[in-house]
Amino acid sequence: MRLSACLLLALAACLSAPTLDPPSDGQVSCQIRGIAMQRAPIPELDLVIAISDAPAMARHRDGVIAGLSQLAAHLTEARMGLHVAVVGDDPGDIGAYVVDLDVPWFMCPGDCRTRNYSGPLGDALLRLGDVAADGAPAPPLLARIEHALASDAGFLAPDGYLGLLVISAEDDGSPGDAAGYAERLLDLVPEYHARVGIVAGAATPRLDALFADNQSPERAAIDGDWGDALHFDRLFTVPLGLPCLDDNADPDECFASAGNVAMPPCAMATPDRPDPATPLPCFWIARERLCSSGLKAVAERAHQGAWYDTRTLCTCRSPR
Repeated sequence: MRLSACLLLALAACLSAPTLDPPSDGQVSCQIRGIAMQRAPIPELDLVIAISDAPAMARHRDGVIAGLSQLAAHLTEARMGLHVAVVGDDPGDIGAYVVDLDVPWFMCPGDCRTRNYSGPLGDALLRLGDVAADGAPAPPLLARIEHALASDAGFLAPDGYLGLLVISAEDDGSPGDAAGYAERLLDLVPEYHARVGIVAGAATPRLDALFADNQSPERAAIDGDWGDALHFDRLFTVPLGLPCLDDNADPDECFASAGNVAMPPCAMATPDRPDPATPLPCFWIARERLCSSGLKAVAERAHQGAWYDTRTLCTCRSPR
């Protein structure tokens, strides 16, 4: 039977690691290395939904309501951290947006979610996505998205994961070359950090420019099932690029260290949550499904006050 566990390693850069005895011969050593990370301990999706305000959208109101409810169910099931903004008119601004983020364990004692809405996510998205169909035909959707992300006031995380969902009864009417818009938008994040879905009532050759070489077209009919356009979870198929542990490794026999300096276990408030007051750095075994199979990914960097630069990992390896 495969174990479903991971080592979560919390490090505070401003703290020096304690000196402990090195692991005994019977224990498994852990390898420390850093990777680029974003600002939340679970995958965070910054999703921009561009909804056309053209008169032709009026007859699709019921389809949009049903589709946004389907989107909310998809995002909830995927267990992502979320920033969700809707762009619905000119010039294209990110105003109030939905926030639902997992907060680092060392910053709160209980349910570590930061939300700026109450009730179901679906209700919040329906309120945000209530765009009146009182604009001009063929609105400049690409130009609106570009304008919104050019002045987003911190909406998009540094090196973050960008989702674009475009909902329109007709194609984009932005001035200029559609491929140029697509290139500039996708260049806002690293390669493979963007995912696009198009929900449309007709052919959209200009909007289709958003489908980069590394993504197949993901489209759905505006009055049908939107599932084929809602694959934002595929950004995190291997969450954050973390390595998985060998199936034969026993996580309870792992000993975390940074170089030759040992790492103590975290003081735990519950079996699966460290005490926020535990001294940092520390590590713990977390029973979470972060990889596709085998023992699971490795971890969490706890740096008080910032979550932007790097995450430190501890990879447990089987004895040989």
